[in-house]
Parts: sequence; structure tokens; C-alpha cells
Amino acid sequence: MVSFLQKQIKNYFSEPIKSIIDNLDKRFFLDIQEIRLRVNKNLIIKNKNNYFSVDKNNKITRDIFSGIIIRKLYIEETLEILFEYSGYAFENEISNGFITINGGHRVGLCGEVVIENKKIKTIKNISSLNFRIAHEFKGISDKIIKYIFIDDEIKNTVIISPPGCGKTTILRDIIRNISFKKNVCVIDERSEIAACYNGEIQNDLGSQVDVFDRCNKELGMKIALRTMSPDVIAFDEIGSENDFENIKYIKNSGVKIICTAHGENIEDIKLNFCLDNSRNKKIFERYIFLYKKKLGIIKNIFDENLGKVFYER
Repeated sequence: MVSFLQKQIKNYFSEPIKSIIDNLDKRFFLDIQEIRLRVNKNLIIKNKNNYFSVDKNNKITRDIFSGIIIRKLYIEETLEILFEYSGYAFENEISNGFITINGGHRVGLCGEVVIENKKIKTIKNISSLNFRIAHEFKGISDKIIKYIFIDDEIKNTVIISPPGCGKTTILRDIIRNISFKKNVCVIDERSEIAACYNGEIQNDLGSQVDVFDRCNKELGMKIALRTMSPDVIAFDEIGSENDFENIKYIKNSGVKIICTAHGENIEDIKLNFCLDNSRNKKIFERYIFLYKKKLGIIKNIFDENLGKVFYER
């Protein structure tokens, strides 16, 4: 039998990739993270620990230099399915380098980039596709929520880790946990948090959540403050001077902030313009650090003075 996830994603692929996914052991899909297609290269599947390929007998192998080769035709046919046979309808998504499909999964696009007025107009001659598989881990933030939600008040919080360590996963579950008591507005620039598809939220973000999908942070924050009366605004990946000004504006408006940033340790805070300035202004009251190679596992939590309030035992 195939898993629900297999049924959900297999029809986005051309043959023979569709058949390969359909015939894989459903247990393999419990922690699958990526399916990569590159023209004239091997099919690569990644779980939380390793990279794999698929041999001619449709068996998973750790030898990523053997197995099925992705032909250009497979990419072209897969793109037709993804774009619903109308690439023009997806021009904005293509210029952003990805599209979101049913289930909240994201497909990254790589190829010849066309620049117009110093911005990406489109990507053509697409040669690589990266299906990033969305997983919900409900309850992953349960044991830390007491450090963020205290006496009915939310602490301004930033979640910090290198890419691929579960920042967005933790953020999503924190939103779900607090949304039963607070109104949360999510600014979802890349459709990763709520994973909206055709206007419907795919991930469980809880009961009192409003989402500005594919909206840049600056515009989203201002619209949210003017129109949605949020208690909390949540968003991904801060770092710039502009982000700092927007966060300061939110804080001065009396609305709480929960967000993410790239980094690995306290020293990295000083290298991030937004985090360093926020630290000096004591905007954030909780700094949550995740382990580098353990998906979604909390390593440390620090307060606004960078005093440790939690560490993984």
C-alpha cells in the first residue's frame, strides 16, 4: 500500500518517476525531505539523515551515482503538470524560483534566469527541480511554549538555526499552540509556514490565524497592523536593516513578534544586522537555538540579556 503522501505528490511527476514513487515502501516516506530531479543526473531522494537514489529494480540505494537518470523530457513533462499546462498563469511563482503545490509542498526551480530592471522576470530552460516535502510535527513546540507564553503574554521570540534544521517547523507549531488564545497574523512570503494552496491553508496553524500569503514582510506587517488587529505577527527569516525597522515598528505598536533567522550560535547574532540591532535595543525576549543536525530539536533558549533559560539535557 502507498502512503497518503505518496498519493498526494506522485501525480505531479511524469513517468517513469511517478511509477517509482508509487512503488516505494511507504515507510520510506515518513521522514522524506526532498526529491531532486536534475537533467542527465541521477534521481536523488533525501531524508533527514541521508541521500538516496533508486536502482533499476526500483529499490532504494545509498549509491547516489547509480540508478535512474533524469532525462530532459521528464523535467519538461513534470513542469507541464506543475504549471497545469499554462506557464503564463504561474509567471509570478516562476520569478520567485518556486511554486507551492497541494499539501503545502514547495518545488524549487533552477535554470536560465532572465533579469529585467534588476529583478528576476522569469526562469527558462529549467534544468533542476527540487520537491521539498512539507511535514507537520504537531506538538514539537509543546515543551518550550512555557518559555514563550508566560502569564497570558507572548515573549518577542526569534528562532535561530542553519538552513534545514526546522526553524519553520518550530515556528509553525508555536503559532498553532498560541492561536487558541491569541490572534496571530502570519506573513508568509514563500508559502512555507501556512502552505496556502488556491487560497486554503494546508497546514494546521490553529484557530485564530490570518495569513498574508506570498506577501513581502514590510507590506504584510503594515497591512496586518492596519486591518487585522493581531496580538502577534509571525514571519520567517529576518536579517536586513529594513527588517529591523519593521520589527521595531511592530514592537512600538504593542504587537508581539515571533520570527526566524539564520545562525548557529550567539556569535552569529552579531553578524546579522537585524539581530544585532535588536539585541542592542532588547527587542527580542527569547532567542531559541536549534541543533545543527537534529531537525527541530531545541538546543538553548536565552532571554533578552542572553541569559540561559533553557538547555537540552
